[in-house]
Amino acid sequence: MVASAWGVCLLLLHPLSANPPRWETQVPGVRATAGILVEVETGTVLWERQADKRMYPASLTKVMTALLTLEHGDIDRAVTISERTANTGETGILVEAGNRFSVRSLLYACLVYSANDASVALAEATAGSVPRFVELMNKRAETLGATHTHFANPHGLHNDRHYATAADLSLIARQALAEPAFAQIVRTKRVVIPWPGKKWNHVLYNKNRLLSRWDQCDGVKTGYTKQAGNCLLASATCKGWQLLAVVLQSKDTWTDARTLLEAGFAKYERLVPVERGQRPGTEAAVRHGRAPCPLKIGRAVTCIVPKGRQLRSSSTVGELNAPVRSEQAAGTLTFRCGRQVVGQAPLVAGADVPLAFWWRVRPYLLRLLILTVVLAGVRLLYGTFAETDRFRWSRKPPWSGRTRRRRPGYGQRGSGDEARDAGGPRHRLD
Repeated sequence: MVASAWGVCLLLLHPLSANPPRWETQVPGVRATAGILVEVETGTVLWERQADKRMYPASLTKVMTALLTLEHGDIDRAVTISERTANTGETGILVEAGNRFSVRSLLYACLVYSANDASVALAEATAGSVPRFVELMNKRAETLGATHTHFANPHGLHNDRHYATAADLSLIARQALAEPAFAQIVRTKRVVIPWPGKKWNHVLYNKNRLLSRWDQCDGVKTGYTKQAGNCLLASATCKGWQLLAVVLQSKDTWTDARTLLEAGFAKYERLVPVERGQRPGTEAAVRHGRAPCPLKIGRAVTCIVPKGRQLRSSSTVGELNAPVRSEQAAGTLTFRCGRQVVGQAPLVAGADVPLAFWWRVRPYLLRLLILTVVLAGVRLLYGTFAETDRFRWSRKPPWSGRTRRRRPGYGQRGSGDEARDAGGPRHRLD
């Protein structure tokens, strides 16, 4: 499977991710230092506590490691384990230098068993080296809007410069859950992966205890270091919609996460007020058009609202300029619950609207008028020049009216002039 490019992957997130709706929910009994509860599709925040505080993420880091791996290549390709990977400390699947594993097997080891050596192997397979992979991690976090996060390694072992926030981790996890392969892996309770060169295979059990304790749970990742404490990314799906809880530095991550998720499902509901292609009965004025343009919904919108609350809608439509093409952006349909904006759907043109007849022929008439004026001007100039030329040639030369000087002897018998007047031969007089 070849993963989609980053730009395409970003489209999987709801357009309101940059500024999601926020509800203030009271959930007693949660002991985590920091955390957040969000709806996965829209990013709607249902509960938060110090969500922007910098914390150590421990193995929750591996969610970003897996996301980058999925986005950068075929997960069924084989990779060779390096010496550095084999010497990675803490939790691992005891790989040896020279072993060959598929990327898919390493992803299961990374996410299900939280293997640090598998994380390093994925980093080297994706970027060529761990430092280059860490650079990719930080750039990817920035593109997702996780601006309060900085990674220093692909596995989450403690480093003072390796930190994140609950809000940022929710952004990363939501993007990862949009990858089908990731969603499949993190809900797996038990997996068997081949162990090259051995007579037996690796049997890995998911460290997320909520998967076996609660049927609605379907992910995501556990984490622990001495500095970070117990951390958990937990997701659950109920009646077709999914919530995500981020719990950082908690004395009981399992209880905290489940309490948050159950409170979210109990107090809120998911509404889809409009579907793509639905016509709300709104029209847009079309400047120079034959008729107004009927509008339709460009994308279905999902709203997360407190149970029992009603939605109000309002539309903002601008004037369109003919010709209008179907699916052309025309406005926005906004949904509110109380004063809170909970969803926005784009309004697009529901049909083509051509120019009115006059505006279609107008350019040709203007060209004809211009051509007529030019021809009339040419004719006028031609007539003026013709009259001037006739006048010039009809005038007598300036010397025609002058009296010529008579030479001595002019008119006397035998003179040259007399001979010339008589028609005789002409002789030049000196």
